[in-house]
Amino acid sequence: MAPTLADLTGPEAPATINVEEAAQVLRISRGVAYEGVRRGEIPALHVGNRWLVPVGPFLKFLGVEQPEPTPAGSNTRGVARTEPPQRKASCPVTRHRPGGKPRAVRQTWLGSQERV
Repeated sequence: MAPTLADLTGPEAPATINVEEAAQVLRISRGVAYEGVRRGEIPALHVGNRWLVPVGPFLKFLGVEQPEPTPAGSNTRGVARTEPPQRKASCPVTRHRPGGKPRAVRQTWLGSQERV
């Protein structure tokens, strides 16, 4: 069954479609679609030995309004979502301790670091 624009813009829309499905949406032959991909006329990604057409750029190519993306961190299924706690990074050069003073380090000839 050929995908329709409603299938590509709905809430259950896939992230990518294959070139044959893009050809069906455009109502062109498979060969013409692959030629358009090779020329760069149809947006596509080459993954392994497959060509995938990302739905977002494909809809932009067609001039179709895309639905508003949901805000980051929101969950459309109504299940509470918690983010993992953020770790404070330390500086690899000075070995800066988060919330503390930096410690001076010296690079040795073997590439290791030692405190000064």
